[in-house]
Amino acid sequence: MPAPASPPGSDTDGSLLSVVGVPPGAAGARIVRDRVEQVLTSPTAAFALVSDPESAIAVVRPELPLEDPHTALVVLTSGSTGDPKGVCWSRENLLAMAAMWRDRYPDSIDAPRVVALPVTTAGGLGMVVRAVIDGAPSVVVPSIAGAGRFTSEVFAETIEPVAEAGPVVSLVPTQVALLMRDRLGRQALRTMRRVFVGGAAAPDRLLTEARDLGIEIVTTYGMTETCGGCVHDGTPLDGVSVRVDHGGRIHLSGAMCALGYRLRPQETTESFIGDTFVTGDVGSWDGHRLSVLGRIDDVVQIRGINVAIGAVERAIVDSGLVREAVVVPFDDDIDGSHLHALVIPAHDAPGPRGREWIQTLSEAVGEQLGRIAVPRSIRPVAVLPYLPGGKIDRRTARTLLPPDATSSEDRTEEKGT
Repeated sequence: MPAPASPPGSDTDGSLLSVVGVPPGAAGARIVRDRVEQVLTSPTAAFALVSDPESAIAVVRPELPLEDPHTALVVLTSGSTGDPKGVCWSRENLLAMAAMWRDRYPDSIDAPRVVALPVTTAGGLGMVVRAVIDGAPSVVVPSIAGAGRFTSEVFAETIEPVAEAGPVVSLVPTQVALLMRDRLGRQALRTMRRVFVGGAAAPDRLLTEARDLGIEIVTTYGMTETCGGCVHDGTPLDGVSVRVDHGGRIHLSGAMCALGYRLRPQETTESFIGDTFVTGDVGSWDGHRLSVLGRIDDVVQIRGINVAIGAVERAIVDSGLVREAVVVPFDDDIDGSHLHALVIPAHDAPGPRGREWIQTLSEAVGEQLGRIAVPRSIRPVAVLPYLPGGKIDRRTARTLLPPDATSSEDRTEEKGT
């Protein structure tokens, strides 16, 4: 995919932005690596690394000067709300995040890096950036960004040349779950020096199964605005500060916080305060460990009680009957809100998957969170929609529910897949 031409001189004069089209697969990873090397050596280079240049131009407006001359890379957020934003990373951001990872994992500085996530997202791009800064070798899973299907066979074949050196990899929970389903995938994960899992909350059951097999798995929390995961297994990396305000909103501070949003001055002012990013997540902080409950806009009120959507999804998966779940809230004139769930049954879940199966699942949620959190309907499906970065596409998930899902009546789905 050729990159559209930016104004002459825009990649060298430090005032404008070059839009770089990044195709799927290993070819795109090579392009990104070249651009990362360029921004690390040239203080005037600035690139927007995007998978769809045509639509990205309207977001990043390359013909307009940079608001902050320290901008090195512009990374688009996933746009799960339908409104993607360009996040401006500086060269200092890249160096700071790499240093934080090296301080936490000094034994992994020379480890080969496995690039298994789209390199236009914080997870995949961060892996490339750290490989370049650390001078570490890397291999690219050829299926990234939709170039092919991610399978145990593809992953195992990719890591084979570096397996003996103990590589590290960043994955999303769905990839870990897929690899854990068969012997080849589990063996591949066990060769990893570390498996970093982020992009979404990983089910406790999945983490326990992986760790019981001796897989060195680390959960990460962060976002594009913090150059990726900066809190690992609930503990901030050195140089990262965490605060939770009176409303439960998580604030993250440190040199890894981005410069702001491209051409969104009001949102930048609201979200970036000095070296602090005010996240859209709620959680708890005991001074040592951060627990993330979910998105602040995913906490709904049902009959006057706050219910966290993420907590309901985790409770569904923790039942052991379900492999993946997404919970969709709807406004309710009487109760305030009501919930509906789309679930992929676990391959070893007992059947038949009718009313008795759904009742058992509902009871598991009720026991953990209370009856108020039990979805009004639970609908088994074969697949769930995901964005390229590995997060659930909640807008599309809503369209998979039947038209009467907004009804105040209980219409629990009894049909199996």
